[in-house]
Amino acid sequence: MLAQFTIKNYLSFGEKVTFSMVKSKSAKGLPSHVFPATESLSLLRGAAFYGANASGKSNFVKALEFVKQRVVQAQSTQSTSDVRPFKLDRVLRNAPSEFEFIVLLEGVFVTYGVVLDSQRVHREWCYRDASGQDSLVFERVTSEEGVTEIRFGEALSAEVQKRQEVAQATHENQLFLNAALTHSLPEFSALYTWFRDSLTIVTPNTPYEHKEVRPCQDADYTAPLSLFLAQMGLGIRDADSKRIPIEEVDFASQETLNQLLTSAPDTDGDYIALVNGSAVVVEVQQGRKEAYGLLLRVYHETFDGKPIAFHFEEVSEGTQRLIQLHPLVSLLHAPESCSVVVIDGLDSLLHPHLARHFVQIALGVSDTPPSTQLLFTAHETQLLATDTLRTDEIWFVEKDSVGASHLSSLVEFKYPTGL
Repeated sequence: MLAQFTIKNYLSFGEKVTFSMVKSKSAKGLPSHVFPATESLSLLRGAAFYGANASGKSNFVKALEFVKQRVVQAQSTQSTSDVRPFKLDRVLRNAPSEFEFIVLLEGVFVTYGVVLDSQRVHREWCYRDASGQDSLVFERVTSEEGVTEIRFGEALSAEVQKRQEVAQATHENQLFLNAALTHSLPEFSALYTWFRDSLTIVTPNTPYEHKEVRPCQDADYTAPLSLFLAQMGLGIRDADSKRIPIEEVDFASQETLNQLLTSAPDTDGDYIALVNGSAVVVEVQQGRKEAYGLLLRVYHETFDGKPIAFHFEEVSEGTQRLIQLHPLVSLLHAPESCSVVVIDGLDSLLHPHLARHFVQIALGVSDTPPSTQLLFTAHETQLLATDTLRTDEIWFVEKDSVGASHLSSLVEFKYPTGL
């Protein structure tokens, strides 16, 4: 779970800005939105970001996505142009960007941070909170001459030689955590697995890729989808899917298909992607990846009570949007999941009531909430209702007089008495 994220000097964020998912002592209600992390501290399961156009909401999501990509992508595919400092300040535009995460992994808070620019990683660090006291995992410092030094905590495994070899092989522009992923260093697996598998980011330009269990062989995909659409009050009574050869899917170019195959995780399973109204499933078994098409249909009732099928492209854009978002609900409701789902523009193409209902379904689960979180940007103010979000889950993004973005939580605002 995400506990805290700090940005400094990236895109529209100039000075250091910190976002927290720690439950406020003053906010009340919606117990399914609160996860008890420790005996004395609870984390929130939801967070909404509001602000005017160009306020910086999407830039916050891009900052999360930037760090994830630097951690999980192969070094050869990383681009230095993605390091984009705040340009409106003469000093900051030539300074490195800084990011820091605090995440809850296997019951322990882990802090991971990095300071980098287009030339090199200046600093990179990781600490574990052991019994209320930070314990060093690793710290990496690169000098202006490009000389890198990495020191490791005493609690790590005895594989000192392998760690040192990986450290020496780490390029000055590469994250050590990325090198640890490449060389499968076990002591760092929980952290880079969180970035790779748990942090799920969906933007308007992102193909919707999410794991589903055998979506065509059984009802694990269509049965929950049918229930979800029925709960939305769209007049849909059922949904099903049919497997078709990939050659029959006229969805995109061969290049797009190759990208889907490449980007699918290496873990065995079925991964569904909805692209431009067409569905593609990538089946992964023992490193082998095979793609096939998925024909999605939903059923409405005719005036005499008989079901009639509609293909995906025949339903409204709002319904298509909900079908695309549904796998995220499955991730958020999975008992063993620790997913952090981030959606940029949740209310895009959705009626205000549907957007509000989606959040209520996504976060309104059992009395024992799973360790999953939903973060999203939106413009729709109906989502501010107290039966949808807690006051400590609502954040505002605004720019100051010099064009720098800032975050503020609703719980920070004081209300006049008597209102």
